[in-house]
Amino acid sequence: SSRADITEILIQHLDFLDSKLCSIHNFVNENSKFFSFMKEKAGQNVVTFLNQCQSALSSGAKLPKMSSSMIKSLETFMPQIKKSVHSLDYVVHWARTAKNNLADIDRNCLELDIRWNYHLTLQVCTLFVQVVKICVFMHMYPHVLAIIQMIPHFSELSSIALIQPIGEILRFVTQSVRNPFGFARAQMTSFENKIVQFFAQIAPYVVEACGHWPVIDWQMFDPYSKNELFQGEKLTGIIDFGNFYLGPQMVDVGKCIMWNCCFDRKIDINLTRYFIKGYLSSRKLNSDETRYLKKAILYAIYSHIWVDLYHIPLKYVPESYTLFLVDNFLPVARQIEKTSFKIDLN
Repeated sequence: SSRADITEILIQHLDFLDSKLCSIHNFVNENSKFFSFMKEKAGQNVVTFLNQCQSALSSGAKLPKMSSSMIKSLETFMPQIKKSVHSLDYVVHWARTAKNNLADIDRNCLELDIRWNYHLTLQVCTLFVQVVKICVFMHMYPHVLAIIQMIPHFSELSSIALIQPIGEILRFVTQSVRNPFGFARAQMTSFENKIVQFFAQIAPYVVEACGHWPVIDWQMFDPYSKNELFQGEKLTGIIDFGNFYLGPQMVDVGKCIMWNCCFDRKIDINLTRYFIKGYLSSRKLNSDETRYLKKAILYAIYSHIWVDLYHIPLKYVPESYTLFLVDNFLPVARQIEKTSFKIDLN
C-alpha cells in the first residue's frame, strides 16, 4: 500500500514538476539572456572554470577559487540561478524517487498488463516516460549542469536547504547531460524486460487503432532522401522495405515533411508549401486530412523519437541515432506547437 501511495503522490505532482521544468527552460533556453551570456567569451570562461572544478572534485584536489570578475559577471543572473537551483533540486528528487518506486514495483509486480492491471500499468508508463523526459531535458539544456556546479562558489547558493545532497544532484544532471538514454536505462535496468514485454503486448492494439483513421492503406513510414529515387527533378520511386505499417496516408505526408523540409532544427515553411503543392497535384486531401496536417507532422516527429527510444535497449538502433533525432527534430516540434503553424493548401 505504501508503494501505491508513493505512486499516487508522484502522479499528483506531475503538473508541479512540469512547472519546475518550464521555469528552468525559461532561464536556460536558446532565446534567453543567460544562454546568450554562456555563449560569449565570459560565459565560456565560466564553463571552463566549472569543469575544472568538477575535475578537481572528482580527483579529491582542492577547488580553485572563482575570480571576482567572474563572480560579478554572474551577479545579474543570481535571482534566476537561485530559483533554478531550487527547481533542479526538486526535479532530480522527483526523478530519483520515481526510479526507486519503479524498482520497487518491478520487485513486487509480475507483469504490466492493460487487460487486468490497467491502472498500475498506466501509472508505471507515466512515471517511466517522465523520468526519460527529465533526462532528455537535461541533455537538451546542458547549462543546467553549470547552475549546479556554481553552488559551492556562491554563499547564497550553498546556503540553500536542498532536499538531497548536492553530490546526488550533480551526478544525476552530469550523467543526463552526457548520455540521457544510457543513464535513464541504467536507472531502470531491472525494469527493462517488463517494458519490452508490455510493448509487445500492446502492439496489436496500436495497429488495430490505426484502422479508425479516415484513410487506411499500406504505407511506408520512412520516405527521406536516402530512400528516394529521382530522375532529374521527378520522384520516380521509393526503395525501403524495413518500415511498412498499416496506417493513414497523412502519416506519409508528415514523415516526408519531417525528413525533407526541416533543416537546422527548424521547419522550412516555404519548402513545406512547395511539397504540399506538388503532393496535391497527384492526390487531393479530404477535409479530415487537411485538418490533421499539423498533427501529422508532430506525430511523425514524436513517434519516430519514441519508437527509436524503445529500440535502443533492443539494440535495433545506436543510441547516437536517437540523440540525433532528439537534437534535430524536437526543436521543430516545439516550434510547430508554440506558433500558429498553418500551410495554405489552396
